[in-house]
Amino acid sequence: MARLTDFFRRREPKTEPRLIEEIPITTNADRRASQVQQRLLTQIPIIDGWDHHLSYLPCDAVGGDFVDVSPMDDGRILLTIGDVSGHGTQGALIAVSARKTIRALVGQAATLGELVVSLNEDLRSDLLPGQFITAFFALLDPSDGRLVYCSAGHHMALIIDPAGPTHVRRLAGKGMALGIASSDRMGEHLTLRETNIAVGASLVIYTDGISETRNPNSDEEFSEEQVLAQLIGNSRLPLAQQVETLVTAAQAHHGGELEDDATVLAIRRR
Repeated sequence: MARLTDFFRRREPKTEPRLIEEIPITTNADRRASQVQQRLLTQIPIIDGWDHHLSYLPCDAVGGDFVDVSPMDDGRILLTIGDVSGHGTQGALIAVSARKTIRALVGQAATLGELVVSLNEDLRSDLLPGQFITAFFALLDPSDGRLVYCSAGHHMALIIDPAGPTHVRRLAGKGMALGIASSDRMGEHLTLRETNIAVGASLVIYTDGISETRNPNSDEEFSEEQVLAQLIGNSRLPLAQQVETLVTAAQAHHGGELEDDATVLAIRRR
């Protein structure tokens, strides 16, 4: 996200699970906002035959990361994770707006691609000049593990399969970040792909507050390689422990609380 932010700053004219209560909150208004956002973001339904774990750490009282897990009428589940450029109150408002729009579109859009393009159209007017949202969308059939997915400028999600012939699969997907361009252009650059999650395998989606957190001494990023190493090395642990071990490692790399909003959503097929 930092790299994309720098890119858009150069183009601009010169004219804000692990729960939110862990973040220092200084005013009653901050506390109320934190509680509302936590309540929204932690409403993840039980999925029969699957475990899930969410870790959400805003760097302020509220944050610009968002997560949504929405059951659909046909039994499939839409999983979304997003990252609004910037953080704090304005980013949090956009994050809440995005999540509400996704829930409204679940019953309207005929395909995943149509949902993403419609979301882009709806959010463009809410964003500040140069602001954007990266997001990863996955449509899961919990009965057989079939997964259709796409990326809107977000980095790769991961499937970790300790018993499979390939222990890790990177779910890449070309696509523009939300809010950058017209919906027609957004649709032209969107790529839908399909895969399967085997029994015992996990889908892990995260924001770059994990992978791009820097060591204050060396200025080195935690990196996707370290994310992979942590997830693969701890893939036989209970899902919650696997995720929290990753978050703890990222914090240790940074030397304390992370400098950006950081979110990890993981689901594992039983």
